[in-house]
Amino acid sequence: MGIVTLLGIASLAVGASPNALPVYTCPKVTTPPIIDGKLDDAAWKCAPAVELVNTVDGAPVKWTTKARMCWDDTCLYVAFDCVDQDVWGTMLKRDDPIYEEEVAEVFLCPDRNLARYFEIEVSPHNTVWDGIIANPTGSDRVAKATSSGPARACARR
Repeated sequence: MGIVTLLGIASLAVGASPNALPVYTCPKVTTPPIIDGKLDDAAWKCAPAVELVNTVDGAPVKWTTKARMCWDDTCLYVAFDCVDQDVWGTMLKRDDPIYEEEVAEVFLCPDRNLARYFEIEVSPHNTVWDGIIANPTGSDRVAKATSSGPARACARR
């Protein structure tokens, strides 16, 4: 079973990756993708797919997840195609703590300072959690949910 999750995030905040990390070139589109759970329109076709790996050691993971990104003058668009044999989630309200369940996550750190970054998550029920994360010492992570941005999502099984 596959699940596709798409986000349209209303403010572009893309930072360059350090040289030691892989770089994804995020294409600019003139026509935004349709947020419908399908990856068949022109915007997604020009966005290269990247297969995600284990964040600790870079090894392949058991269940494949591919991501695509593109942007226009107002939004960053992120698509995930996740393979998962047991897709589940119970939370249905915006900014419920869905990070305790299965989600697709986007981390944005415009200034590459991990003491403060943005996190957007979407559950299989299209429940969105978005927040600002403050981690000034590297071990005192504090999350503040924000409902100010018009993030839109579409999960499809």
